[in-house]
Amino acid sequence: MMSPPGQAAALAGTRLPGNQVPQGTGFPAPSNPEVPEQGAETAASSCSIPTLAPVTFRNARGGNNRAEYHPFPRATIKEICKAHRIYGRDGPYFRGLLKADLSAEEVVPADLKYLFSCLLNPTEYILWVTAWKRLLQEALPGLLNHVNTRVDAQGIPLTLDHLAGEGQWAEATDQVVIPVQCLHVVRETALTAFFSMQTQGPAISYSKIRQGQIYPYTPNQPYQTCFRLQLTEGLHLKDDNWNFVSVDNSEQGTWPRVKGKLIVVGDCKHTPKEIEILPGTFDNNPGKFVLWLRCTHPPTFLPKGQTVAQIIPTWEHLEEDNIPTACPVHNITEVKTPGGMEPLLGRDLMAQWGVTIDIPNPPQDFWAAVAEERPTHKLNWKTDAPVWVEQWPLSKQKLKALEELVEEQLAKGHIVETTSPWNSPVFVIRKPGKDKWRLLQDLRQINNVIEDMGSLQPGMPTPTMLPQNWKLAVIDIKDCFFHIPLHPDDAPRFAFSVPTVNREAPRKRYHWRVLPQGMKVSPIICQWYVASLLSPVRVAAEKAIIHHYMDDVLVCAPTDDVLSHALDLTINALVVAGFELQEDKVQRMPPWRYLGLEIGKRTIVPQKLEIKAKIQTLADVHQLCGALNWVRPWLGLTTEDLAPLFNLLKGGEELSSPRELTPEAKEALEKVQHLMSTRQAHRCDPDLPFKFIIMGKLPHLHGVIFQWRNNIKKDQGREDPLLIIEWVFLSHQRSKRMTRPQELVAELIRKARVRIRELAGCDFECIHIPIGLRSGQITKAMLEHLLQENEALQFALDSFTGQISIHRPAHKIFNQDAKFTLNLKDVRSRKPLEALTVFTDASGKSHKSVMTWKDPQTQQWEADVAEVEGSPQVAELAAVVRAFERFPEPFNLVTDSAYVAGVVSRADQAILQEVSNTALFELLSKLVKLVSHREQPFFVMHTRSHSDLPGFVAEGNRRADALAAPAAMAPLPSIFEQAKLSHQLHHQNAPGLVRRFHITREQAKAIVATCPSCNQNALPTLSAGVNPRGLNSCELWQTDVTHIPQFGRSKYVHVSVDTFSGAVFASAHAGEKTLDAIKHLIQAFSFMGIPKN
Repeated sequence: MMSPPGQAAALAGTRLPGNQVPQGTGFPAPSNPEVPEQGAETAASSCSIPTLAPVTFRNARGGNNRAEYHPFPRATIKEICKAHRIYGRDGPYFRGLLKADLSAEEVVPADLKYLFSCLLNPTEYILWVTAWKRLLQEALPGLLNHVNTRVDAQGIPLTLDHLAGEGQWAEATDQVVIPVQCLHVVRETALTAFFSMQTQGPAISYSKIRQGQIYPYTPNQPYQTCFRLQLTEGLHLKDDNWNFVSVDNSEQGTWPRVKGKLIVVGDCKHTPKEIEILPGTFDNNPGKFVLWLRCTHPPTFLPKGQTVAQIIPTWEHLEEDNIPTACPVHNITEVKTPGGMEPLLGRDLMAQWGVTIDIPNPPQDFWAAVAEERPTHKLNWKTDAPVWVEQWPLSKQKLKALEELVEEQLAKGHIVETTSPWNSPVFVIRKPGKDKWRLLQDLRQINNVIEDMGSLQPGMPTPTMLPQNWKLAVIDIKDCFFHIPLHPDDAPRFAFSVPTVNREAPRKRYHWRVLPQGMKVSPIICQWYVASLLSPVRVAAEKAIIHHYMDDVLVCAPTDDVLSHALDLTINALVVAGFELQEDKVQRMPPWRYLGLEIGKRTIVPQKLEIKAKIQTLADVHQLCGALNWVRPWLGLTTEDLAPLFNLLKGGEELSSPRELTPEAKEALEKVQHLMSTRQAHRCDPDLPFKFIIMGKLPHLHGVIFQWRNNIKKDQGREDPLLIIEWVFLSHQRSKRMTRPQELVAELIRKARVRIRELAGCDFECIHIPIGLRSGQITKAMLEHLLQENEALQFALDSFTGQISIHRPAHKIFNQDAKFTLNLKDVRSRKPLEALTVFTDASGKSHKSVMTWKDPQTQQWEADVAEVEGSPQVAELAAVVRAFERFPEPFNLVTDSAYVAGVVSRADQAILQEVSNTALFELLSKLVKLVSHREQPFFVMHTRSHSDLPGFVAEGNRRADALAAPAAMAPLPSIFEQAKLSHQLHHQNAPGLVRRFHITREQAKAIVATCPSCNQNALPTLSAGVNPRGLNSCELWQTDVTHIPQFGRSKYVHVSVDTFSGAVFASAHAGEKTLDAIKHLIQAFSFMGIPKN
């Protein structure tokens, strides 16, 4: 800031003429010699006006005086900013104060920049500088034509950098050389640019705008439809430079057109994800729309008519009800230099600097900001090597359909042109019952290189947990996958090619910008994306229940007001994210259809299920059983009801193998149709506890999770106290060959407790277990005994704090079938009995099945021997069956087969699974029948065979083993003969024979001396003998390494020899270190077994 000397002197009380300006300078020099230079400085320093900073002059060469710069007073700037904040930019007081302060002195460009940077926010300041420089550029030719303003005080021609304070004149101290007349122009243009900006009145924060519950954000509300700008011609973007494009607003919005400005921003729904739009403003109804855009991830193609931006009108005076409460806009990011091109949107250009537009954080109660970042999920790849699967040829009809579908997806912005090195084939299929086609891509090879993601939602939410009589609404998201963006780094990997007939032209290549159908993690990303949008809605509408599964959303609330509020929040969150919602697809009235179910105010039934009674192939049976299996939890289709249909799945493995409904299967289908029309599930009552009951009959037990109303009010129409939440079934195929009823009951309880924790996060209040009592009531001791005897029940009822009841509620569903009862009495004794002891054994070589016992009266051993074909286990099982048939009285059973002992222990009331071995299945069936109908107790014991222990048990086991032996073995030779035979086979030396057979040294030497092999190979200085050999196979190995140069790098051949059988295993390796030896031995173990030494 500087002042002319004449003006400064007058203000100081000294007369100083200022009308003489030396030629070639812009500063007037003092003409009165009577006023000394020191007096002028003293007068200036005594000035009491705080808004002025006088200019002091010092003698300079050539007789001219030089002006010195003094900063603009901070108190003045503070006063101007305060007036601007209180009265606004167009307030008369602020305008007068600003003009008066700037006109009272000569202000250099640096002072102007500092002042207006205090008055404006960063964005407005950039716009002001742009407008100011444009006005200076227009005024510069006139200044250059005037003799007093064409050069500065140093004789340098005037430039735009002089006037704007840029370049080498950026420092304020260097700007004092600018002529005074030029400073007047700089000041006036700065004020003109400032007052021509759009804001009227005090600045208003957009974050203060709030959306009330009575203004739901839905597409059918006219005041929320914006004006959209579309490209007037196609645009191929090959780099990330800014481009100047022409657009039109043929897609008119429904917001009222008012006088004022139009704000231009990107459209979060239609603007392609990789396109950035430079924000700006338009005058109302301009003759031509132009804007700046660029591509962040080139290359890409924007077709003609592509929506790239939206314009939002501003209002000066509107009623509050007409103000839009939410404006979905494109994300505003850092703006980079567009290459120096000129004005943007007819007025301002934010293009020559890197600009970041900051939006302040909204208040805590403001749940949606104006600009929203769309989340993307980056995929994890096993390899970065491109995967290219060649496109196969298509027929003309399918090729035409493919081209039409590609053009449609290209117009919607779902795909873009690409030069990606990845490729997967595409094809089309006709939609069933329609003359339309569907575009599919074979992504199997791409899926192989994508890392799996953990499941976010392993199953569907069940509507039975929705409270009765609560209000519902169901939303169906249209084309959900096509509105979820792929990460820009992943998109080029989902490229495909559109072939041409006879390769008459280069094929066009595209890649997806949204989730492609067929990618294995697309459902998981879809769940994650939609869940991230609904998370703040769940927090804001905490009284409501929101079920989300893939593209189906259900909103449940206790009242209409809460439902309306939660539904509006949900729709707003989805629409702002770019999803398309059809108003006719939003279900508000019962019955609500959700995930294949029809939900009423109290009941739930499956939607109309078409049962295909015409069965011809295995594939038809699979489809039928799959559909029936899906509705079982709500209709209670038991395994017994569906068993004839499940049995049709057995047989040929080919899907085209023939199948035909049996009479039992037809009867099962009729029963299923009847149950589908009569049964239903219920929505829960949040005030009632959950219970569980076990029903059915062996072998197909099932259970029901239910609620029970004890106090029924008939005047309210609630005659049925039963609320069925879900049916629980066991698997049709059991994992064990023999399963006890206690284990089935335990599995049902365990499965039901896990399910109720998943559904409601709690445990049952009561579990109804059908325990049979001959007389009296069940006692605590009986239950403890039942738990002690069964480990499966212990785990199933672990940490259970509720009640256990043996009585069923009085309802026809619980009492219409044959009742299953769990018997507490166990015929198998846990302690040995004072009774007959029977020993069993069998031999696989002789096929003998033996049982033997000692008659208590005669004290003689008796035996029952029979020949049975099959394995030793089958033969010994046959002996056990004969023992149960022969001895109905109490007895003890001793067997050396752990398998047989386990089968006998589990045989009481056991359920058998069919096995392919007919003889084994018949024996097991007889055993189960004999044990289940037995009245006298028995005790079973397993003992180890061939033990030299003394006593009655070992003796009985030896007798049974001897009876099962194939034949009497020949007597062993003498010790000397054994030693001689051993030496002939293994060639031990004399000390080895002494240690092994305990013969004398003379006898051992005699054996070695008479051996011709040992005498021939013996060394004179060594005693006779050779390397020891094993007595059995895989007992002793010898290993060595042989070098074979002809094998090259793998010349080290490791050799292992079994010294008993002579079996040899060799493998070539690159060395003879420890690691190489370990590799060789591992291979040898897999081929010959593991040796003892």
